[in-house]
Amino acid sequence: MMIESIQPLHHSSKHTTQWHHHPGGQLYWVTRGMVMVETEQGQWALTPGSVGWIPPSLPHCAWMPVSAYGASLHFSAEYCGAFPSSPCIRAASPFLLLLLEKICGEGTIGEPSERLAHLLQVMVDEIRYADALSSQLILPDDRRVRQIAQKILADRACTRSQAELAKQAGLSVRTLSRLFIQQTGLTFGQ
Repeated sequence: MMIESIQPLHHSSKHTTQWHHHPGGQLYWVTRGMVMVETEQGQWALTPGSVGWIPPSLPHCAWMPVSAYGASLHFSAEYCGAFPSSPCIRAASPFLLLLLEKICGEGTIGEPSERLAHLLQVMVDEIRYADALSSQLILPDDRRVRQIAQKILADRACTRSQAELAKQAGLSVRTLSRLFIQQTGLTFGQ
């Protein structure tokens, strides 16, 4: 079995999924809105024009900063060797978007028809050769700094200053700045 399920993605703003993993791989396709997917390695912003890949058994969670629509395709672990080996976001060409629309419209679960199997193989090839997008936000390893980063990402309208956030986490502004740069490659302001 190649494809296990195709689930519509229709979530309202602020919807979250708790940390979980799947025995197979998961492909996110967003047609409208935004989905933030987080793994222990980082966080990705999936928007229309991109697809996101989560390999089998990788713990992840997701949340929607705005209402999101699209589909989530689940593949059996045996079939996932054809996909990238690590989580990623890839640019979705107009051709790939049409392929996804056709595949999701087929709605066949289980052993695909010969036609669907061919469409899936072309889709995998398109994803493998698509440009990687740099929408990844690397989260800090330090627990305190990670909590600050997650607060900011969860509430983009956060008005607390860097000094307030550092104090609340038991850090100096200088330590917070240093850890952000060391662990994410970005300054706190970025």
